[in-house]
Amino acid sequence: MLGSAGRIYYLLGVHKDVLSEQRRKTISWNFGKGTALFLFGFFIWNLDNIFCKQLTDLKVRVGWPLAFLLEG
Repeated sequence: MLGSAGRIYYLLGVHKDVLSEQRRKTISWNFGKGTALFLFGFFIWNLDNIFCKQLTDLKVRVGWPLAFLLEG
Protein backbone atom coordinates (compact mmCIF):
# COMPACT_ATOMS: atom_id res chain seq x y z
CA MET A 1 0.00 0.00 0.00
CA LEU A 2 2.82 2.40 0.83
CA GLY A 3 4.58 1.64 -2.45
CA SER A 4 1.39 2.24 -4.39
CA ALA A 5 0.74 5.50 -2.54
CA GLY A 6 4.26 6.70 -3.19
CA ARG A 7 4.02 5.87 -6.88
CA ILE A 8 0.65 7.63 -7.30
CA TYR A 9 1.88 10.81 -5.66
CA TYR A 10 5.16 10.67 -7.58
CA LEU A 11 3.33 10.34 -10.90
CA LEU A 12 0.90 13.11 -10.00
CA GLY A 13 3.83 15.38 -9.17
CA VAL A 14 5.88 14.53 -12.27
CA HIS A 15 2.99 14.98 -14.70
CA LYS A 16 1.73 18.34 -13.48
CA ASP A 17 1.92 19.75 -17.00
CA VAL A 18 0.02 16.83 -18.57
CA LEU A 19 -2.86 16.48 -16.13
CA SER A 20 -5.24 19.30 -15.32
CA GLU A 21 -5.58 20.40 -11.72
CA GLN A 22 -9.15 19.06 -11.59
CA ARG A 23 -8.08 15.63 -12.88
CA ARG A 24 -5.21 15.47 -10.37
CA LYS A 25 -7.64 16.37 -7.56
CA THR A 26 -10.03 13.65 -8.70
CA ILE A 27 -7.27 11.02 -8.85
CA SER A 28 -5.98 12.03 -5.40
CA TRP A 29 -9.49 12.01 -3.92
CA ASN A 30 -10.28 8.56 -5.31
CA PHE A 31 -6.95 7.15 -4.17
CA GLY A 32 -7.48 8.65 -0.71
CA LYS A 33 -10.95 7.07 -0.45
CA GLY A 34 -9.53 3.70 -1.50
CA THR A 35 -6.75 3.94 1.06
CA ALA A 36 -9.20 4.89 3.82
CA LEU A 37 -11.48 1.97 2.89
CA PHE A 38 -8.53 -0.44 2.98
CA LEU A 39 -7.44 0.83 6.40
CA PHE A 40 -11.00 0.59 7.75
CA GLY A 41 -11.28 -3.02 6.51
CA PHE A 42 -7.90 -3.86 8.04
CA PHE A 43 -9.07 -2.37 11.35
CA ILE A 44 -12.30 -4.42 11.32
CA TRP A 45 -10.35 -7.57 10.43
CA ASN A 46 -8.01 -7.00 13.40
CA LEU A 47 -10.98 -6.45 15.74
CA ASP A 48 -12.42 -9.75 14.50
CA ASN A 49 -9.11 -11.49 15.22
CA ILE A 50 -8.81 -9.98 18.69
CA PHE A 51 -12.41 -10.63 19.77
CA CYS A 52 -13.05 -13.88 17.87
CA LYS A 53 -13.86 -15.97 20.94
CA GLN A 54 -16.21 -13.35 22.42
CA LEU A 55 -18.00 -12.85 19.09
CA THR A 56 -18.42 -16.60 18.62
CA ASP A 57 -19.88 -16.95 22.11
CA LEU A 58 -22.26 -14.06 21.43
CA LYS A 59 -23.37 -15.63 18.14
CA VAL A 60 -24.19 -18.88 19.94
CA ARG A 61 -26.21 -16.99 22.56
CA VAL A 62 -28.31 -14.92 20.15
CA GLY A 63 -28.86 -17.75 17.65
CA TRP A 64 -29.70 -17.68 13.97
CA PRO A 65 -30.63 -15.66 11.90
CA LEU A 66 -29.60 -12.72 14.13
CA ALA A 67 -26.10 -14.21 14.56
CA PHE A 68 -25.50 -13.65 10.85
CA LEU A 69 -25.07 -9.92 11.58
CA LEU A 70 -22.05 -10.72 13.76
CA GLU A 71 -20.19 -12.58 11.00
CA GLY A 72 -16.79 -11.01 10.37
